[in-house]
Amino acid sequence: MKNIHVKTDASFKRDIGYSVAYYCEVVHNGHLKYDFSDSNFFDRNIKSTDAEVMAVGYAIIQTFKNMGGRVSDYRIIIETDSKHAVNVYEDMKINKKLKDVIQALLDKFIDWNIRWISRDLNMKADGLAKIEIRRAEDELG
Repeated sequence: MKNIHVKTDASFKRDIGYSVAYYCEVVHNGHLKYDFSDSNFFDRNIKSTDAEVMAVGYAIIQTFKNMGGRVSDYRIIIETDSKHAVNVYEDMKINKKLKDVIQALLDKFIDWNIRWISRDLNMKADGLAKIEIRRAEDELG
């Protein structure tokens, strides 16, 4: 079985913006083949729970791109420490434009699943999001 494990997180600072990050492991038959990660900063003020929702969407889109769209043999397992983000994506209660994009990408995988994990199991994505928000704070001075 081929799985893609994606851990996502966001970091938020009022009056600065938010950052999103993910850490991805590509696993074949229980063995790690390779991993990759990414983060990004957005200078928009949104609620921290919405930032977590955006982090999941960002991770899905970027994982698909990093895999070159060749995901039809994979199951994607998305993990986040935000119960709100899990609920939003389980019910696909996101704006229509984002929903259409995300659903079209998820449909290309064999299967997908989103689940909550504790913060201590999400340290890589958490660290990437915090680095990105600190970088933005330093640039904004």
